Amino acid sequence: MQNHQSIYIPEGGNPLSLGQQSYIQNIQEPPIQEKQLPPPPPNKNFNSDDSSILNIETENENSRQHWGEAPRVQVRRNNKQRIVLKDGKHLVLECPIPTDLLGNIPRNDSREFTHMRYTACTSGPDDFMQKGFSLRQAEIAPPRHTELFIVLTMYNEDKGLLARTFHGVVKNIAHLCSRKKSKVWGDEGWKKIVVCIVADGRENIEQSALAYLAALGVYQYGVVVGKVKKETVNAHIFEYTTQISIDHSMRFKTFGEDSDVVPVQVLFCLKEENAKKINSHRWFFNAFGPILKPNICVLIDVGTEPGPKSIYHLWKAFDVDASIAGACGEIVTMKGKGWRKLLNPIVAAQNFEYKMSNILDKPFESVFGYISVLPGAFSAYRYIALQSTFNDKNEEEGPLVSYFKGEIDDKKKEDKKKENMFVANMYLAEDRILCFELVAKRNCSWLLHYVKSSQAETDVPEDVTGLIRQRRRCILGLALSTPDAPWSPEVGSGIFLVLQYIYLILIIVQFVFALGHRIQGSNKAYTISIIFFGLIMIYMLFAAFWLTIKGIDVGVGSLQNPDFKSTATAKAVLGNATFRDIILSLVSTYGLYLIASLMMFDPWHMLTCILQYIILLPFYVIILNIYAFCNIHDVSWGNRPETAKKLKEKATDVDSTSGIPTVEVAFPEDVNVVYQAAVEEIRRKPSKDVTIATPNQKREDSRRSFRTKVVLSWVFSNIVLITVISHLSNPQNSVIDIYLAIILWSVAGLAGFRFFGTLTYLIFRLFTDPNALNCKK
Repeated sequence: MQNHQSIYIPEGGNPLSLGQQSYIQNIQEPPIQEKQLPPPPPNKNFNSDDSSILNIETENENSRQHWGEAPRVQVRRNNKQRIVLKDGKHLVLECPIPTDLLGNIPRNDSREFTHMRYTACTSGPDDFMQKGFSLRQAEIAPPRHTELFIVLTMYNEDKGLLARTFHGVVKNIAHLCSRKKSKVWGDEGWKKIVVCIVADGRENIEQSALAYLAALGVYQYGVVVGKVKKETVNAHIFEYTTQISIDHSMRFKTFGEDSDVVPVQVLFCLKEENAKKINSHRWFFNAFGPILKPNICVLIDVGTEPGPKSIYHLWKAFDVDASIAGACGEIVTMKGKGWRKLLNPIVAAQNFEYKMSNILDKPFESVFGYISVLPGAFSAYRYIALQSTFNDKNEEEGPLVSYFKGEIDDKKKEDKKKENMFVANMYLAEDRILCFELVAKRNCSWLLHYVKSSQAETDVPEDVTGLIRQRRRCILGLALSTPDAPWSPEVGSGIFLVLQYIYLILIIVQFVFALGHRIQGSNKAYTISIIFFGLIMIYMLFAAFWLTIKGIDVGVGSLQNPDFKSTATAKAVLGNATFRDIILSLVSTYGLYLIASLMMFDPWHMLTCILQYIILLPFYVIILNIYAFCNIHDVSWGNRPETAKKLKEKATDVDSTSGIPTVEVAFPEDVNVVYQAAVEEIRRKPSKDVTIATPNQKREDSRRSFRTKVVLSWVFSNIVLITVISHLSNPQNSVIDIYLAIILWSVAGLAGFRFFGTLTYLIFRLFTDPNALNCKK
């Protein structure tokens, strides 16, 4: 049975179903706050005097669409509505927000607060604007300037990770709005900021994260379509200015009631297919960037929580120095309550590694204006610096052009034989490519900068397999350097011989497992290997300190009347080559770590994490490198499963008596019921069951052949080096000692250079950063 009804449409909008105008009061749980909510006010945007009238043919159908496992209220019927295409070709819907949400927001004086806009995008990211697609922010009158364009990239992260990142961004926006004396910011500063959330694949997104966005009003279930007429939808774009934020504890916070919350312009891009993070950045930079024309773009991974003032500190660096093209803050390891996560040696070692990188490497590179890699988890770029130029051959070139070369284009998949594996592996760390291209941009003199006062906390892998999967791409992309390890010579021939054979066996084991086993299925084997390597490292440390003591004894014993206050005794002790080299190695690494950390007023990792880091050094130097080289043929990101295709909803072309292009779309009959189910979903405790599937690898034979050649070249080159040094050695003049001495002095020289950079950065910071002397975190 069909019902024919006439429904009013606000100017420029779409019809509202009867269910969308209703309010459900017989719910079992209050939707937003802990107290019972009052009934919402009437929808002022639904004007009964509006002259725009459209006849709608409504058809009820049974449906089993719902959120989560077993929501208390389920959507049972849908309405089919005829929608006029915008400009005759684009499906753009202005959907009223649920009445529960409308009744609990302080401002409802604009459609950006009362309606969520949905666009079914049938174009690709590079021709988004050329094909006539637009964004709500660009159509608002008076026009709004976008000072900050923030992108949150996500794949299958759950509601907890999304909440931590999004609420952290909201607190940063609130801080910008609180800066009353600023020429740029102030009470209405939120109008200059757009937060773009890009999800990598509609079938991959975690349902609890989708429910989180629905609770904010950013997303509405049941409005997405897979095709418009005969064109496939590539991305589903939702736009809404939310006045609500939900923290990681799933507590609702509302603008006007909580000082940490202000209105936030949210652009949610749900990609139809899984195409990796670099493709998400392509939508951000190439599709939405040209429309909004922002000043500064901020990149954040979902799961990373920026400090409450971190985005301001990043933005301020660009505002102070017009020559800065990119900047990054300090990535801080999430330690948990009471730093309890540091009890896990895997987490503690990463915390030490991150700290020393931000104390020595980033300041050193920042002094010279070139940071080798701005971490994609938390960094910012000047939009105009990223734009392309044309060379003498009229070929387009520039940072973004080179950056997106790492993305595999469908048109290039046909030519499988010409794949360059070196280039493919290089683009696994595409952040490094972008940084280099910015500094090397033709006829420009852009700089990259490190902002110590801007911090962002991120969760790190807590097990062996997670860490190996994460670091494989970075090692092959040259994003990480090998950690400095102290050297200790032979002590105790018997013990040394036993450990030597154990070491060789473990090396062989690493090759066997790296070549023939999935990392997820070898967790115990890798854990055992790490334990044995750790024991060897402990022995090496003991040997180093033992030889240091023996070196002092030898030096002192060469004097008849040793006086520890005289220079002769000091010269005799330093005259022992073994003692001198070991001391040089230890001081140039760990001594430098301590001094630099004290200079930065950030020494606590030296007390809590250095021992775990030292013990796990063989893991970084040996296991990670072997695994990376043995899997050089795999140029995938290692965590993107192929998903089965599901039946796509269609916006079907229908006849129209007026001649205007019209399609028929199915909507939920009552969006408020769906909203209630979404709120219940985010309140559920997250499941701990995580399944990681293996991607369907293509071109496997050629890649494995390339892998074999590289691994053999690497192994044999090391064997040749060991053989040459061993055969050239003799008891009187050991080439091994000379070789190791050269290595140690080289490490010391590089360490001194890094220390100089850190000291210079610190001096510059005292004059340029007003927060430099503020030791509070």
